[in-house]
Amino acid sequence: MAGRNSRANIDALDESDLEGLQIVPTFRVGPFSWDRRIVRRALSDGYTTVILGPATLSLSTWAILIGRRVARRRTFLWGQCGRYGDRSLKRHVQELMNRLATGLLVYGKKEANAATQLGLDSRKVTVVNNATHSNEDVLRADDHEEQLARAQRAAYRAKTEGDLRILFVGRLNADKRLDVLLRATEQLRQRYPSTVIDLIGDGDARDDLRKNFPEEWVRFHGWVYDTEELAHYFQAATFVCSPFHMGLLAIDALRAGTPVLVPDNPMNGSEVEALTPGINAVRFPPGEERGILLAAESWFRAVEEIDAVEFREARTTALSTWDPVNVAASIRRATAD
Repeated sequence: MAGRNSRANIDALDESDLEGLQIVPTFRVGPFSWDRRIVRRALSDGYTTVILGPATLSLSTWAILIGRRVARRRTFLWGQCGRYGDRSLKRHVQELMNRLATGLLVYGKKEANAATQLGLDSRKVTVVNNATHSNEDVLRADDHEEQLARAQRAAYRAKTEGDLRILFVGRLNADKRLDVLLRATEQLRQRYPSTVIDLIGDGDARDDLRKNFPEEWVRFHGWVYDTEELAHYFQAATFVCSPFHMGLLAIDALRAGTPVLVPDNPMNGSEVEALTPGINAVRFPPGEERGILLAAESWFRAVEEIDAVEFREARTTALSTWDPVNVAASIRRATAD
């Protein structure tokens, strides 16, 4: 069951899209929300285990957690249960929520470390990874040599013809520091004059970015929901880059076989753990223009020497691990009585 409430700019699911999905109405008062018709059901005897998102502003989530804790019934939180280094009031409220739960199901090692920073018993935390798309189609295609060859051709075109294409997909918000990426792109154009950057998404920084970077080589596309159209942008890119923070974009790039310039930020989503530096990614200091420039040059040197077998193993291992089937299996194991 899910409330009709989302913070992300995504194409929302409907009940017809997923068997068993039930959408319940969400009532909001200021920042707080209440998902109707879900609390009584979650507190009934019909569920030995309940899994909730760690939403600290959801009053219905609190009601379910407290009610099931009193009844000594198993309740798990699934998602990001605290950011590394965060000591804010919100983080302490999250800690209370974490301690009410039977256990935490987190996306990766980074989230596991963050969840235990305030003293939570590490035995309550299980890494189950994260997934949005099934990766079965990519694994079945077995196109790893083809994708490596494409990456090598793209690097060659950049070096010989100055034809470089950079891709960012995500929210165009101020905290993403996208101005850093655009200034770095501007500097890359001095060496690779045909460089362009495609920005897919929307957010509170879009208008300022348009104003400060009106040049034709900066291309704003808004949100792209069609999977084939989005795949085209990934396939056309020389590499994907996010200047300050990265999460699921790492998995999307792996699916496409597109190299990634990834900020070495402890606040990254755990999805970056799926990347293999030197094989399908290069790290750089977060928020540094020069770091992006050096990472691009480092990739152009590295891609020529990448072994096809290593490229294949890195990609298949990551996509198998970060796949819905394996994530679901991990959740079942973690929540078993």
